Amino acid sequence: MKKIIVSIALLFVVFSSQSQGCGVINKATRALTLDEIEKAENLFNEAKKEIKVAEEKNEPLEAKCYAKYYYGAGSTALRVYNNSDAQDLVSKVVLLNKAESFILDFFALEYQDKLYNSKAVTELESIANKQKSIAVDFFNQGDFEQALMLLEKAIVNKTKLGEDYLDLHSYQSALITALRIDEFEKALKYNAILIANPHLKINKKVNNQEENLVKKSEILNSMGRSQEAIAVLDSSIKIFPNSTKIQEAQLNVYNTINDDQASLELLELLTQKIKNNERFYLMMGRIYSEKGFFDKSYNAYKKALSINPKSLYALYGMGAYYVNKSNEYVNSLNDVGTSPSDNVAKSVTVSEREKNFDKAIHFFNLYLEQEPNDKATINALKKIYSEKGDDAKVEEINQKLMAK
Repeated sequence: MKKIIVSIALLFVVFSSQSQGCGVINKATRALTLDEIEKAENLFNEAKKEIKVAEEKNEPLEAKCYAKYYYGAGSTALRVYNNSDAQDLVSKVVLLNKAESFILDFFALEYQDKLYNSKAVTELESIANKQKSIAVDFFNQGDFEQALMLLEKAIVNKTKLGEDYLDLHSYQSALITALRIDEFEKALKYNAILIANPHLKINKKVNNQEENLVKKSEILNSMGRSQEAIAVLDSSIKIFPNSTKIQEAQLNVYNTINDDQASLELLELLTQKIKNNERFYLMMGRIYSEKGFFDKSYNAYKKALSINPKSLYALYGMGAYYVNKSNEYVNSLNDVGTSPSDNVAKSVTVSEREKNFDKAIHFFNLYLEQEPNDKATINALKKIYSEKGDDAKVEEINQKLMAK
C-alpha cells in the first residue's frame, strides 16, 4: 500500500509541475468570459511570467494550457483593440498586431480542440477584416506602403483559415494599392487570383473577368511587356467579341508601341460605337495628318471640336491643316504658265491660299487665347504672317517673343 501511495504522490508532483501556470490562465479565461477585460489582461500578463519561469526550469506546461493562454491572450488583446479610443493609425496597428501574434501562436500549436479552433478562426478572421479596414484609412491618407502591408497581412491570415475564407476584395484592394507604388509584379499576382476565381463575388458584386483581363494587359504594358499585353487582349476579345473596353485597351498598347496603323484600324471601329470620345478623334487626326490624309485629318479634328470646342489639340490640328492646305496651293503654282488664263488661275489660287492662311490664323489665335505663351503656336503664326508679307505683324510677334 505504501508503494502505491508514494507512486500516486509522485504522479501528482509531476502533474503539478507540468500544469504550473494553468491556474492563472484559467482565472484569466474566466475573467475574459465575464468580459472583465482589464482583469483578464492583467492575469494573462501574470500567466506569461509564470510560463517563462516554468520553461526556464525545463517544466513546460501542458499543450492545453498553452492553447488556452494563446487564444485567451489574443482574444483579450482584440477586445482591448475594440474598446480602444485610439485615433492614431500606428497605435491601432500596434494593438492589432498584439492580438494577431497571440492567435497565430495558437494556430502554430496545432492543438486539436474543435471548440478552441472554432473560436480562434473567428478571432483571426476578425483581425484580418480589421487589418483591411485600417489599410483603407492608410490608403486614404496616401500611405500606400503601409496600406499594402496591412492588406497582405489580411490576405495571409485568411489564407491560413482555408479556401472557404478566400477574400477577393482583399486581393482587389491590394492590386489597386500595389499599382499606386508601381509594385507591378505584386499587382499581377493579385490580379491572377481574381482571374482564377471567376465565380466568386467581390463584396457581393460580380467578379468582372472582362475588367480583370483588361487590367492584366494594362499592368503588363506598364511593365514594358507590351507583346504579352497584346496576346492577353487578343485572346480576351475572342471571349468578349463586342467589348469596347478591350478594344480601348488594345488601342492604348498600340499607342505605346507607336503602331499607328493598328491604332487607326481600332479607332475606326471604336468611333462607330462611341461618338463622344474627344481623345479618339484627336488620335485619328494626328495619324491621318502624318499619313498625308489631310481631309480625313480635318474631319477628325472637326469632330473633336464638336465634342469640346476648346480642345487645344484640335485647335492646333485645324490650324496645321489649313497651313498644309495653303502649301498645296503654293505647290500648284509651280507648273502654271504665263498666259492670261494662267494668270487668272494664279490669282484664284493665291486668293484661296490667303483664305487658308486666315483660317489657320483664326484657329491658332483660339489656341493662344487659352495658352498665350505657347512658343510653337506663336512661331507658327509668325511664319504665316511672313508668308503673307505682313511685316508689321511679324515685328509685333518678335517684340512679344523678346518680352517673354
